[in-house]
Amino acid sequence: MKEGNALGKRKKLQECGVHNDIRFRGPLSYPVFQMLGWMCIAVTVAATIIRFAVRFETPVKNTLMDAYLYVSLVGMLSLPLLLIANFARILNNSEGYKKQLMRTGFSMLGVAGAFIFVFYRYAIGGIGLISTDPKEVLPTVMETIRKVQYKKCIPFNIFVDLFLCTVFMYFINARPKKYFTGKKLYIFRAFGILPIAYEAASMIIKANCASGALKLPAWAYPFLTVKPPMTFVVFMVLAAYIKIRELRFCRGGRTYGEYQEFLGTNRNSRDFAIFTTIVLIATGFLDALLLNMMMGATTEYAVPLSIGVGDATMQIFVAPLVLLFSYTRVPKNKTIGMLIPAAGMALILLVILQGAYQMLKVLNIPKIDMAQLRMALEAAFTPVQ
Repeated sequence: MKEGNALGKRKKLQECGVHNDIRFRGPLSYPVFQMLGWMCIAVTVAATIIRFAVRFETPVKNTLMDAYLYVSLVGMLSLPLLLIANFARILNNSEGYKKQLMRTGFSMLGVAGAFIFVFYRYAIGGIGLISTDPKEVLPTVMETIRKVQYKKCIPFNIFVDLFLCTVFMYFINARPKKYFTGKKLYIFRAFGILPIAYEAASMIIKANCASGALKLPAWAYPFLTVKPPMTFVVFMVLAAYIKIRELRFCRGGRTYGEYQEFLGTNRNSRDFAIFTTIVLIATGFLDALLLNMMMGATTEYAVPLSIGVGDATMQIFVAPLVLLFSYTRVPKNKTIGMLIPAAGMALILLVILQGAYQMLKVLNIPKIDMAQLRMALEAAFTPVQ
């Protein structure tokens, strides 16, 4: 199908639809970006293990330091990959906003609950069992984190970002059948400020933690946003792009229902991929420039770094993949969307186990006497009389 009409002019947006769709459709679907995103998260975990290992004097310390630099850079790609995958599922809207909100919301709360339970019950509680002063364990651990961590806190729950993005798109695009109808729809749209306010508050909190003005408790860590400010700008620009196209389409005499059908066309998918690629590249370079300006204007380097200024530069390397991406390409097996996070968690666990194994190999840990090992095994496996 040709792009233009008989005069060679490009078709207007309101002239496009299912009836004159193009054939081209990018070969990559959102599960591919999901898998790549989870692999990058596993790489981030590996980077954390390597960063811990380089604090010890080992024969491979210099090699580990070089590896950490490259591995940590790859880990930064996780968020833009997962955000694009999540954006695709929102545009498809094949499962509805309710299921998307429940999936990302429960994932966010699940990760937060697991962290709080493991940290306070097993980490702090376990150290307290072997400590001479159990009451001082938590303050000591928190003070140590603030001392060695330039951010003074550790945001890690990427599901907070995914949930907020879904909430924002819900308030901007959904059309409630009850309560917020007619002119009240503008009130519903105004609720889109809530996830924006949460993002802004999270950045302010992280900046104050980095400057030392605020000491955040550990239970608050999993409720902080992870993505850098420029990645949030990318999401806002993409959301605005979708909404502006809807307004243009409907003002041309088409209906909202026809626009929903147009969202499922290859043409709109291609346009979205091209626009997203341009935005990723532009904001990536802008982020690098912003970091350079902020570093030159202040000696408090921890503050811009704590809120993620400069972290979005790596999204430039995601841009070429987006050109091959199509959000209309949906996998035949609907359960794959649930299996990928489970496989990602299993991969992370494997990385942790392998990292612990490698740490035992490189660190100078006293060897266990075989006689002592035999006695311990016998005590563990001998039945109680």
